[in-house]
Amino acid sequence: MDFLLISDPMNVHYVLSKNFPNYPKGPEFREIFEPLGDGIFNSDSDSWSIQRRIFHSLLVKNKRFDLAVEITLRQKILNGLFPLLENVSQVDMQDVFQRFTFDNICRLVLGFDPNSLSIEFPEIAYQKAFDDIEEIIIYRHALPASIWKLQRWLQIGNEKKFKKSWKIFDDFLEQCIIRKREQVGQSCKDQMEGEGFDLLTYFLAEDNDFAKVAAESGILIKSNKFLRDMAFNLLVAGRDTIGAGLVWLFWLVGTHPFVEQKILEDSKQI
Repeated sequence: MDFLLISDPMNVHYVLSKNFPNYPKGPEFREIFEPLGDGIFNSDSDSWSIQRRIFHSLLVKNKRFDLAVEITLRQKILNGLFPLLENVSQVDMQDVFQRFTFDNICRLVLGFDPNSLSIEFPEIAYQKAFDDIEEIIIYRHALPASIWKLQRWLQIGNEKKFKKSWKIFDDFLEQCIIRKREQVGQSCKDQMEGEGFDLLTYFLAEDNDFAKVAAESGILIKSNKFLRDMAFNLLVAGRDTIGAGLVWLFWLVGTHPFVEQKILEDSKQI
């Protein structure tokens, strides 16, 4: 297990943005991250560049997406997070924030709220499958490739679980895409503003500027393949990074009372 880690922001920028073509992920990376398909995390060269332009324009510059994020977060905090914290005495905050971010990103990407953040702490099959997929991808990094590939060939151990979980989550994504196609086919105008905005609707309902450019590189942004890969990659990005960040934030605040006091003082002035 040989790893090279870089932490200097300038170096990170150089590798991941400025000179990205010189650092392809390669076939071994793509094989380990099979479920991500041809999404942005698995892509190189033109495919990565085009997807980056699409998502940068959509997630950074699109005011409708900003508004949808604000509305979705507010509703989930008021109707999900606060009621839960008010009605439980002890809680695993990591589990709470993972559920919080999973519900939010599903709503923003798929237009569907799983409502996993509730007092009952429901076990949802496709959410559990999502967790299993990510866990086994980590195992693939830790095990020699010959071992996990043998397990995959024999369909035993983690690789058997991996295949089953992958199928469960793919079925969930397929159902969401089919449902959204039917909704957009009936009427899409009311779904493109405020809390009705989601990325599946955006790609299916609009003739956006990137469709032609993407098609020239073999990317059909209205195809089930693109929509599935796009959704999977954004769900990974939107749940785990934010969920982990929130856990660390509250841990740091909880271990530094003077910071907590300053936050409370600032909030009273708003």
